[in-house]
Amino acid sequence: MDPKPAAPAAPLPDLAASGVIARIVDAVANPVFVKDEQHRLVFVNDAFSAMLGRPREAIVGRTDFDFVPAEEARVFQAKDKVVFQSGAPHENEESLTDASGKQHWIVTRKSIVTALDGRRYLVGVISDISERRQMELELRAANDSLKAAMDRLANTERLATIGQVAATVSHELRNPLGAIRNSMALVHQVTAGKQLGLDRALERVDRNIERCTTIIGALLEFTQKREIVRTPTRLDAWLSDVLAQHKVPPGIMVERELSAEAEIVIDRERLRQVVANLVDNAVQALKDPVWNPAAGHARRILVSTHLAGPHVRLCIIDNGPGIHPDVLPRIFEPLFTTKNFGVGLGLPTVRQIVEQHGGRIDVDSAVDVGTTATVWLPGPEETPSAERKTPGRAAAE
Repeated sequence: MDPKPAAPAAPLPDLAASGVIARIVDAVANPVFVKDEQHRLVFVNDAFSAMLGRPREAIVGRTDFDFVPAEEARVFQAKDKVVFQSGAPHENEESLTDASGKQHWIVTRKSIVTALDGRRYLVGVISDISERRQMELELRAANDSLKAAMDRLANTERLATIGQVAATVSHELRNPLGAIRNSMALVHQVTAGKQLGLDRALERVDRNIERCTTIIGALLEFTQKREIVRTPTRLDAWLSDVLAQHKVPPGIMVERELSAEAEIVIDRERLRQVVANLVDNAVQALKDPVWNPAAGHARRILVSTHLAGPHVRLCIIDNGPGIHPDVLPRIFEPLFTTKNFGVGLGLPTVRQIVEQHGGRIDVDSAVDVGTTATVWLPGPEETPSAERKTPGRAAAE
């Protein structure tokens, strides 16, 4: 028996002519767009319009520059150009700002489609990853916070150890050092004027006794930090006196640009220590024997003050050899030093004092250019009312 002939197949519908394809693309949850080679948007789906926050008719026929900040538009068009030139699919992560100013983080997958008339179009499909990106940022911030907490804990434990060592060293060494100093005074007295050739050796012993005493004092001061005693002070006038009294070696110029013209409350003696330490560090850098500046290079230190919003900015700048990038991140670590002398507590003590004042210190440096130490202190408007200078009080020294 012959099989029954199959019924002729129904013709396929023309989806493009019926507009079904456009409705299919509109049903896609991801934003979709099509651009021509002039970077004009020739088609977008509903999801794209919703993400951009604009109706379709306000988008089609325009370019990215009509909707997003210029810097974003330039990025989009540069990446579109790469796809048009290579003809290969491309995927990239970027930011997009909608009509309300909200920033979205997106991944865009782009490819080229060639129409029957030979014209080429770029088709893009977007995935909004803003929520994932926010979670990544929050996770990174949490990791950074945890690392900072662990660093603070390790630093606290380290400082506690330094404090215990300092107390032990102070107790165990100060008495022997005192006995050595007294004995050396007797030796000086007995040998005075007898021309025994011992003068330089005795001076060397005295210097090293003083050096040991200084190290013990620095350890104790850092680990048993004193409370600051604030006094209303005309910063520029006070700083001029400090610089006038602080001697620097010949060949180094100390210049001033003091323009803060502000009265702030500071512990004068403690902040004097900050200034002296930073100036001395600049001097040591400028006198570094291994540094070979160009002939005629003038060795300068600039001390400046300025009002900066609610803060006063105190800068100490030198044009010396600078600090190596490997060393710069460690300069505030207790006991870290690159010098052949000292105990590595100078800058940590400086930061401690500045932070006690409610400020902060930043150090920027470039090799063979110089170093800038910037101390930020609370300005006049940040001064607590109880600490403000009362009318009729004498001006600060």
